[in-house]
Amino acid sequence: MKALYGWAAGVLGLVLVGFLAYSPEPPSVEEPETAPPPVLLSQVQIKEFKGGRLKVRLNAVSAQMFSDLEEVELSSLHGEVLAEQPGQPSTFLWAKQGRLEGQKKLLTLSGEIKIELPRGQLLLTEQLFFDQNQDLLWGELPVRFEGGAETGVAQGLKYRFQDDLMTLVEPVLETVL
Repeated sequence: MKALYGWAAGVLGLVLVGFLAYSPEPPSVEEPETAPPPVLLSQVQIKEFKGGRLKVRLNAVSAQMFSDLEEVELSSLHGEVLAEQPGQPSTFLWAKQGRLEGQKKLLTLSGEIKIELPRGQLLLTEQLFFDQNQDLLWGELPVRFEGGAETGVAQGLKYRFQDDLMTLVEPVLETVL
């Protein structure tokens, strides 16, 4: 009987040693793919040509290009949208920040935006969008307009460069008495 217990203890010991010696690898945890850091650029100039002519020129103090190269974040930018007809005045813009979505050809401007239109009028707002495909500038935030005989505030705007036509949403004119 003593031998039976010894044999059972030996088998149990071998099983225990085998169990302890076998250490299964923990399931592998796949780390999520992280996007590579953006490419940082300084003193950037972006140009768009249309029909062999320069159409838009944007200058930025700095830019971040993301891995898909479809999004570029710009800071401290100013730009020029050239008139359709050579010799006509351009439209100029300034903004703290911009985001260019290459595939859509959409530029989002934000932060202390100032637009100088061809006839000298100024537009001041906090956010505007420029669709390069449609030559359309629009915004849905309050816009202050100055210059010429009219000064006031509107709740948004649409401006077609091609037609030189600006539509103000719910404008309120200011009059000096």
